[in-house]
Amino acid sequence: MPIEKTTPVETKEFVETGASQTGVYPKFGHMPKAATTQMTQAEKLAAEAEMAELLRARAATPDARAQYQARLEELRALAANHGRDTQQQIEN
Repeated sequence: MPIEKTTPVETKEFVETGASQTGVYPKFGHMPKAATTQMTQAEKLAAEAEMAELLRARAATPDARAQYQARLEELRALAANHGRDTQQQIEN
């Protein structure tokens, strides 16, 4: 059915009882308190140094390239089949 021939949904009740138009922006109270503190520059540099060291150690591992290729193939297979597999799970 073409959209031009559909009947619009009546929303009069919602408009009358829903949001009020006061012309004033709502106030949501005070700013919420953060769950954690921001990472400091020193913490950032320490994390970067740790990750760089882990990457160097991994690159020195003899089978690092093979592990990388195996993981890459695993992820490519997941990407190729995930949609179809998920749809089958939903339908069954």
